[in-house]
Formats: sequence, structure tokens, C-alpha cells
Amino acid sequence: MRRQQRLVALCGVGGGALIAAGSLQPWFSLFAGLQPYAGTVGVYGRILLGVGLLVCALSALLWWSTRAIAVTRAASLQSAVGVITLTFAIWIAYGLQQQMAELAANPMLVAEYGPGVPLVLLGAMVLTASALVAGPFALPSALRIVLPYARTTRGRGQTPGLQDRPSPHPSRAK
Repeated sequence: MRRQQRLVALCGVGGGALIAAGSLQPWFSLFAGLQPYAGTVGVYGRILLGVGLLVCALSALLWWSTRAIAVTRAASLQSAVGVITLTFAIWIAYGLQQQMAELAANPMLVAEYGPGVPLVLLGAMVLTASALVAGPFALPSALRIVLPYARTTRGRGQTPGLQDRPSPHPSRAK
């Protein structure tokens, strides 16, 4: 179990470092690279920098932890953060593509893509893949973290943990 814990922590540190590095790199540049714009110029880059540093710190704590931590829970939490960050980064990449199409209309600007957004996407994919490192039981628990209000097949529309109560409406009683 210790080896698995270290692999999950390594995936978290690597993914968080890629996300933080991608937010610090230029996302695009103008005038053929003379005026680069890093991700931390805007609020989205700062959010990604904070997420990357937080994931790195928590994964480093997981690496050096001597307590018996459920590796599947740590991996599912990392993969849930990875899925959310991946969705956010895809949304940013789409918006950047739209912005670059507008900037390409002016031939004097010579807009170019930077390496920042692909690094963020790669880091989010590494975080998402950390559930695969932990084993087959981490993926269902990752879905339970991302989708906490999902219905189960235990009963007809029952949520887990709730007792059956009589219906206040006699016409709807079973």
C-alpha cells in the first residue's frame, strides 16, 4: 500500500506542478512573440496557479504521511480536482481560440499561441489519471465526489441513507 500511496502522491505533485507552470507561462503573445501575456495576468491564471500549488502541497503531505491513509480516497479527490481543472482548462482553451481568431483579423498584431494552456491541460490529465494508479476502486469513489447527489439503483428514486416514510398524499401511496 505504501508504494501505491507514493505513486498517487507523485502523480499529484507532477500534475500540480504542470498546472502551476502552465499558469506562469505565456498563453499567447503579440507582435511575433515580443509582447507575451502569461496566464497570471488574468484571474483564471491566478486560480489555476493556486490550484496547482495547493495540489502540490497536499500531495507532498501524502508522500511523507506515515498514517494509514486511504489511497483510493486521495486518488479520487485528486482525480475529481483533475476533472474540474480539465473542464476549466478546455473552456479557457476554447475562449483563447476565439480570441486568437479575432486577433488574426489584424495582420499587424501577429498573434501566436504560447505553451501555457497545453501545460495546464497536460497537468489536469495527469491529475485525472491518478485514479488509475490507485486501482479499480478509485474511479467509482471519484464519481461519488464529483456527483454527490446522484441517485442509486437501491430503490425507486431513493437516496441512500433516507428511510421510507409514508406519503403525505394518499393518492401517491404505493
